[in-house]
Amino acid sequence: MKIIRLFAVSFLIFLLAACQRDKKCPEFNPDDLSHIAYNKFDTLIFTNQKNDTFSIYLQNFNLSSSFEQHCNFNEFVCPCLNYVELIAQNSPMGFSYVFLKMEQSDASDMRYFKYRVLDFDFEIDFDNEVNYIDDFPYLELLENFTINNTVYYNVVIYSNLDNSSSEISNVYLNKTNGILQIETKENIVWQRNN
Repeated sequence: MKIIRLFAVSFLIFLLAACQRDKKCPEFNPDDLSHIAYNKFDTLIFTNQKNDTFSIYLQNFNLSSSFEQHCNFNEFVCPCLNYVELIAQNSPMGFSYVFLKMEQSDASDMRYFKYRVLDFDFEIDFDNEVNYIDDFPYLELLENFTINNTVYYNVVIYSNLDNSSSEISNVYLNKTNGILQIETKENIVWQRNN
């Protein structure tokens, strides 16, 4: 009986070890940069009610390289996440930071846009979350939104409901144009000029 148990345990350990695998994940495909609303070296210019300006200077794109990923036996799906980071500065000589990181999966049509706007970090999947916008209390969809006689369509308002230390209350954005308007908790409204 002990031999059968020993054999069964050995066989089970062999099966668990055999189910582990390494998966080769591809690098970020430069063709997927078409999902990004910005270009290298763009300058995003925002103006508030007092005609003060605030600019975000976009620098370069960092594309993820290919990598090996270890997949365990208990993972039914073992997705590869590749990404592009868009580096920016808030002044021409300021410190650099990741303004936008877009992550995408090879196991689904998930494509997350992870933004940092001033002191507010948030993420959105335009293709999947917007379809279920009523399920997300921090999201609101506007069919159209006008800034300086320019009409933008399918604009999402992302409200800051959790980060009390952030000065941002709402960010208006869409997939085609990116960030359109930033509202602070002090009722300062920064609208994009370009």
